[in-house]
Amino acid sequence: MKTSNINVHDMLSVWSVEEVEKHIDEVPGVESVTVNFATENATVRYDETRLEVGDIRSAVRQRRYESFKSEVPSKQPVVKQTEEKDRTETKLPAEENRDVTLATETEVKPSEEKAETPATSSVVNPLEEKDKTDTGKPETMDHSKMDHSKHGNAPMGMEGHDHNMMIADFKKRFYVVLILTVPIMLLSTMIQKFIGVNWQFTGSPYILFALSSVVFFYGGWPFLKGFVNEVKTKSPGMMILIGFAITVAYIYSVAIVFGLQGMDFFWELSTLILIMLLGHWIEMKSIAGASKELELLVQLMPADAHMVMPTMVHDVKTETLKEKDIILVKPGEKVAADGIILEGESYLNESMLTGESKPVKKVVGEKVIAGAINGNGSIKVTVSHAAKDSYLSQVIKLVDDAQKSKSKTQLLADTAAKWLTVIAIVAGIGTFLYWYITGQSLAFAMERMVTVIVICCPHALGLAVPLVVAKSTALSAKNGLLIKNRTAFENSRKITTIVFDKTGTLTVGKFEVSKIVSL
Repeated sequence: MKTSNINVHDMLSVWSVEEVEKHIDEVPGVESVTVNFATENATVRYDETRLEVGDIRSAVRQRRYESFKSEVPSKQPVVKQTEEKDRTETKLPAEENRDVTLATETEVKPSEEKAETPATSSVVNPLEEKDKTDTGKPETMDHSKMDHSKHGNAPMGMEGHDHNMMIADFKKRFYVVLILTVPIMLLSTMIQKFIGVNWQFTGSPYILFALSSVVFFYGGWPFLKGFVNEVKTKSPGMMILIGFAITVAYIYSVAIVFGLQGMDFFWELSTLILIMLLGHWIEMKSIAGASKELELLVQLMPADAHMVMPTMVHDVKTETLKEKDIILVKPGEKVAADGIILEGESYLNESMLTGESKPVKKVVGEKVIAGAINGNGSIKVTVSHAAKDSYLSQVIKLVDDAQKSKSKTQLLADTAAKWLTVIAIVAGIGTFLYWYITGQSLAFAMERMVTVIVICCPHALGLAVPLVVAKSTALSAKNGLLIKNRTAFENSRKITTIVFDKTGTLTVGKFEVSKIVSL
């Protein structure tokens, strides 16, 4: 069995999660699947002898969700861009399997040539119990292949969008609808009566109809698209609630304009779409914020490293470093890989990784951690672990895995949200029938029905748990607290006492006057 992670984009609501999980689970050879809405990621365990990860991504695309292989976000460039015009890029014969950029032509003394130093173990990390597949090989990460640029099967109006582009799309739709909502409200009879004016004129209902049509089809398009998809896949969710509400309001209002007796819902329609667009915009920004903390961890790793060659020093991409390579770390730079100091000594700031507030002195033979900041001394380091296997990379993977998993509370919330959706639809229809049967007008009954359906929408319930956990796990990792198991994280609320066996890491790392003695 093999476990792979794939990104799933264009999920507009938490109910899309169940749809994607169900469809992937139906693929022959898939043993289990977990989809996380907050991180837009699916973790799939499958028989690699029966199918490939590409087959799983194809299954996702069949439901009109864009998918590609998931990698931890990286700021590392694919090709290093040289800043000096006269700088040339030279591929060395001995390094044909690497992308090497000639950075400097510093002469290296014979004593500084690459030594045959045996690989030694890296810094002991908290991930010794990391999850493995049945083959015994843990999933590794490549920090160079993150690509959000191609979303060929995104919903109409969102083609080629990644999560940030979807945020921008909802933002644009929100502002367009906001601008159109102002004249719609001023032309609405109910609003005019409320403020005590009469601005009706010949043709005003048709102007109202035209403006509202733009709001309905442009602003409401994401919800209408989601409504159709949920109906086709028989997966009732929030999009059905919103899509049904705005469609009923629009069709009824159009009928009023063209002869049916009653009062239109155009201003209610526009404000409802406006609020829903604002809600989704804020929601997506929150999701992006939850993942941002993980990206900040990735940024601790430098993009390039100074690799010591037999005759000179070259700049190479960090992810190309291999075991036993020798790298030069200059003053003020970050260590590019876990390793052992071969030459030189310096003070290294490892606070962002170990929590130790003071710089730690490192001499020849001692271990250094990738991401640590070098002090004012130059050191040469023999790489003991490649970038993808470094302490920092494993910390990032730990946080990433914790965000992808589902806790018992989240499973309960997802189940409750699904049933609340059905209850909302039934309550809305029941409200309409009650008021209409008891003698109220059609407009009165429909207005109440739309209101009940929208208010009963349990979208926040389905989003709250994964969003909170995604944000908290990443924020905890940023502050040195690693969370491997979500169930343990939930149980942490029961903790009443914490016992520390070392006081040095509990200090703030700042000197202060504790006592004044007069002489």
